[in-house]
Amino acid sequence: MGILKLNKPRVPLSALSESDFDDLLSPQAKGFDAKDIPACILEDGPIDSNAGTERSEQRPASVARTSSITSIQVNDLKAYGKKAKAAHKRAQKAAKTAVEAVLDMGEQLMKARELMTTTKQRGFGKWVEGLGISRMHANKSIRVYERLGHCVTVDNLGLQSCYQLASGGVPGQAVDEVLLLTDEGPVDAKAVAEVINKHREPKTTVQQPAPIILETTSGTTAIKLRAPGDDPIRVLQEAIDAYKASQFAAA
Repeated sequence: MGILKLNKPRVPLSALSESDFDDLLSPQAKGFDAKDIPACILEDGPIDSNAGTERSEQRPASVARTSSITSIQVNDLKAYGKKAKAAHKRAQKAAKTAVEAVLDMGEQLMKARELMTTTKQRGFGKWVEGLGISRMHANKSIRVYERLGHCVTVDNLGLQSCYQLASGGVPGQAVDEVLLLTDEGPVDAKAVAEVINKHREPKTTVQQPAPIILETTSGTTAIKLRAPGDDPIRVLQEAIDAYKASQFAAA
């Protein structure tokens, strides 16, 4: 096989004439048939100086390492997945434990508060702080226990969802619906928020009542209602009576 001279500018072989092609071959290669040239050399594009060498033969293995996964990497991937799954289970268990702990704390604090109330002892807040618990955290845990403690599947909720359900202004229907969902399995915070928003009463804007216009001999007088629930007829009658009384006094 002839040896290509690479000291000339590289051009696609398809662009060479027959004479140019002969110039690229050594004298010993006269009569060289183009069909004997490897296909990778005849293709248009940049010429690979490593074509036909042992290095080029090893290249597919190198490419395979970057485009596929080796058996060692498969084993590593399995190990990563196993550890991640175990960590996920620990996180789920810790979340359930946190909910159970807050419920237990709320129950004990509620009993302590009731005892202090019964014995007419004051200073429950200071007593709680003496335990290393903030008053806000104590009150939140008590509300969680009072509102959710009766549900045996409440640990299917996250701790933040428990605090949200126990906060003021959340309709009881929303709490009941969420607790029903916990019977089927874990309920995420997004689902809890959707249930709460569904049961909240829509905010209505209070429209100011239109004033009553009373025509008098001295001019037009506007009489406004004192509240949206006022009876316009009664207010108008009162205004007429007041007007008549003022006219009678003036006479």
